[in-house]
Amino acid sequence: MARATTADARSGTFHDVSWSAAVFAGVLAGLAWFAWRILVSWWVGEPPWRTASLIASLVLGGDVVQLSKLFDPKVAGTAAIVHFGLSILLACILAPALTRLSMTGAIIAGVVYGAVLYLINLHVIAPLFLPWMTELSGVITFVSHLLFGLVLGYTYKLADAARQKSRLTRNT
Repeated sequence: MARATTADARSGTFHDVSWSAAVFAGVLAGLAWFAWRILVSWWVGEPPWRTASLIASLVLGGDVVQLSKLFDPKVAGTAAIVHFGLSILLACILAPALTRLSMTGAIIAGVVYGAVLYLINLHVIAPLFLPWMTELSGVITFVSHLLFGLVLGYTYKLADAARQKSRLTRNT
C-alpha cells in the first residue's frame, strides 16, 4: 500500500496520505462523471460518443470530434486513458487535503474542487487553448464536475478509513 506523510499545518501532527485510496477514488469519481455525462447525453438526444470524442480530442486533436456520431475503438480507448488518467491525477492533488478533513469536510471540499475544476477547465483553459471543448460548458457538465468532487471526497475517506482499519487490525 503506497503511503506518504504530509504535515498538518493546523496542529503540527502528521497524517498519512493513502495514494492507493486516491487512485481508487479518482477512478470511481471519473466513472461517476462519465456515467452522468453519457446518461444525460442520451436523455437530451446528443450522440452518446460525443463526450468521449471531446475527451479524446485532447490527444488526437479537434478533428476527432467530427466522428462523434459513430463508435470508434481508438477514440473510446484514448478517451478512457485520458479521462481516467486525469481523474487519478486530480484525485492525487486533492488527497493531502482530504486526509486532514472529516467525511463532511471532504465531501464539501470535493464539491468545491469540482466547481473550481469546471471553471478552470471550461472557462479558462478551453477558450484559450481548446476552443472546440467550450461546447461542454453548461449545467450538465457543471453538475458532472460537482458529482466528480462529491464522489472523490466521499470515496477517498471511505477507502482511507478501510485501509487504516486494516492496518490497525494487522498490527494488533
